[in-house]
Formats: sequence, C-alpha cells, structure tokens
Amino acid sequence: MNSANTINDQDITEFVEALKGVVFTAIFSKSNHADAKRAFQYLTFLRGEIMLPPLIDMIYVSLESLTEPHRYTSILSVLVSVSRELATFNRFHKETQTQMHVIQLM
Repeated sequence: MNSANTINDQDITEFVEALKGVVFTAIFSKSNHADAKRAFQYLTFLRGEIMLPPLIDMIYVSLESLTEPHRYTSILSVLVSVSRELATFNRFHKETQTQMHVIQLM
C-alpha cells in the first residue's frame, strides 16, 4: 500500500485539533446541539487526550457558576456522551488523570 494514501497518527491529531475549537463552541449552540455532542464524542474516540482535559476544566467552571445554567446543562449532556472514555481513558494515557474526576463529578 502506498504510504501517501494512508492516514497516520499525526493526521488524526491534526484533524482533531482543527475541529476542537469549533466543536467546543458548538456544544453551547441552541440549534443542532445533538450534532455537536455527537461530533465531540467522535473526536473523543479519536483523541481523548486532546478533548477530555478541556472538557473537565469546563465542567468545574460551570459547576461554580450560577449565572449561566445553560452552559452546565450543555456540558453535562456532552459529559454523559463521553462517560465511557472518561472512565477508561487512563488505561492507555497515564499522563492525563481523567479517572480521578469521575467520583467528584458524580
């Protein structure tokens, strides 16, 4: 197989990085929230180490904020969609301690 026609790890990382900002913005959209949530889930499947830490940070910020409850609802919806990755992520990436947050978030 020609190496020019294959997708390597760097290509996947660049793809996730390119869409990360758009998806994080889209999860707070009033329309097409389900599509944004699904896109976030797929990107997390590809590169959890890129997508999960910012999500965890956003969750804690939204828990402390009383002025924007809609943000909390949106983030909680996304968290539910990636709960499996959040709980199992450390098997392969010990540098990101996402499992440490599962109990606190419950």
